[in-house]
Amino acid sequence: MRILLLSDVEQLGGAATATSRLANSLMDRGHEVVRIVGRPARSGPWATKYLSSAVRTQRGLEYLGQSRPTLTAGPVRARLDQFLTELRPDVINVHNIHGARWTVDLLSVCLDHAPTAWTMHDMWSFTGRCAFNAGCERFLTGCDQHCPTPHEYPRLPRPQINAAWTARQSVLDAHPDLVGIAPSQWLADVATAGLWRNHQVSVIPYGLPLDQFAPRAPIESRRRLGLPEGAVIVLAMAASLSERRKGMDLLFEAVRRMGSRAPTVVIAGGGQVPGDRGGPSVRQLGRISDVERLID
Repeated sequence: MRILLLSDVEQLGGAATATSRLANSLMDRGHEVVRIVGRPARSGPWATKYLSSAVRTQRGLEYLGQSRPTLTAGPVRARLDQFLTELRPDVINVHNIHGARWTVDLLSVCLDHAPTAWTMHDMWSFTGRCAFNAGCERFLTGCDQHCPTPHEYPRLPRPQINAAWTARQSVLDAHPDLVGIAPSQWLADVATAGLWRNHQVSVIPYGLPLDQFAPRAPIESRRRLGLPEGAVIVLAMAASLSERRKGMDLLFEAVRRMGSRAPTVVIAGGGQVPGDRGGPSVRQLGRISDVERLID
């Protein structure tokens, strides 16, 4: 089969990493994979198409912030339609698109060409703007200007939030054949409680290359990472440790409450843990990009 993967970035970030692993697995099984992305990395064995030359990329996760330009829907839709006409894919798998500020009507373009599944790496496909609702349930009835977190990623001015939620509703209502894929049962449940309620949403956990991610002797891994051999260790990882929804403040509060029974906390990721870290023993490994170190 010729399988097309559409995503905002090719390699940077957790969603892109999961998509790349999927692409590798599909190619290992003899399928042809073509990726259409907003930010290419040009480091994979698949073919890559660059959807918009209007994107000025930057280093690091800044690309996923608010420093890139807003894209106009017309040229992006036209270029995507051109690519799909040329490629004639058998199936299309859409992943994150909000990092490039693409709009949900790109899904309609995809569905005009081939059966399409949308993999949800967060809640963005069924909210007005947020990747995580943080307890807000407006996404069930209609996100609007009363959004409690419009300043958080991905940002959107309050007056535009209801229109964005309505646009998602319109696309999903117009295409009952659009299939959803969630990596967890929790995400599938909240999606089908909201705008995905009339769609098939399948739970397919993220895959790992088992030739790399295989069990190792814990004592050897601890030695390589410089961790105490006999200690009880709690490991926490996040691309951005300061991101509120990652819950690092909750982790440290829970550990502090354990008092003398508190374990050693090992943290991997970028940025700094917010708030008071007093109490537990903490070891920060920083951002890990080396696969061998990550496997440890």
